[in-house]
Amino acid sequence: MNIDFDITIIGGGVIGLACARALSLNHSVLLVEQHEQLGSDTSSRNSEVIHAGLYYKEGSLKETLCVAGRQQLYRYCEQYNVPFRKTGKLIVAANATGHSKLDTLFAKGQRLNIPLQMLDQASLKEMEPTVAGYAALFSPETGIIDSHTF
Repeated sequence: MNIDFDITIIGGGVIGLACARALSLNHSVLLVEQHEQLGSDTSSRNSEVIHAGLYYKEGSLKETLCVAGRQQLYRYCEQYNVPFRKTGKLIVAANATGHSKLDTLFAKGQRLNIPLQMLDQASLKEMEPTVAGYAALFSPETGIIDSHTF
């Protein structure tokens, strides 16, 4: 059998599938996967966390793509009924030194339009009674996704 394809993608994980989907709009694509089920290797072993984008180097491509990708991923999940939940995340400072680092992250979040809420010790205790800390940042855009359904 002699079959020609414009593009061959090796690996049917999240990235391979996304590339295959995008490229198949204008090209013939062959997707090669070693396992019986797609997404059953590296993609099924990630933390399933949807990150807000706070921790990447300022101005880096990774930072830019994480922030834009998070928003796109939430829209995609809603459109195609992929289970996800915006769980939020607490970034906790144990002391005053850590609080200044929270201030830096908060400023970065404002620059990137990432919603963040600064919590003092009392607000932190109210939100999470078992967490001890001096202060915290709450990131409501951090979430989790069901990578197997995705």
